[in-house]
Amino acid sequence: MKQKILNVIVKGYPDIRRAVVHLYDDNSGYYLMAEGTGLKEVLNTPGVDFRKSYTNSVIEMYDVLGVEAARASIISEIQVILKT
Repeated sequence: MKQKILNVIVKGYPDIRRAVVHLYDDNSGYYLMAEGTGLKEVLNTPGVDFRKSYTNSVIEMYDVLGVEAARASIISEIQVILKT
């Protein structure tokens, strides 16, 4: 699996500057972490699970998903900071 992932090419979004493949903490699979903006475009991509897609940009969450998603994003980011 590791060798296959190394050959995957991710492209097509000019606002994404970098993409990194991460392993879930419980070793259940991999996820793609992207640096940049473009949540709306990513959510419209075939094969992307919108239920698991997230951005730490509160403004982008508000613009794309609404005020409740932005509120949840703020709470999530605070929880991440307080855990460390």
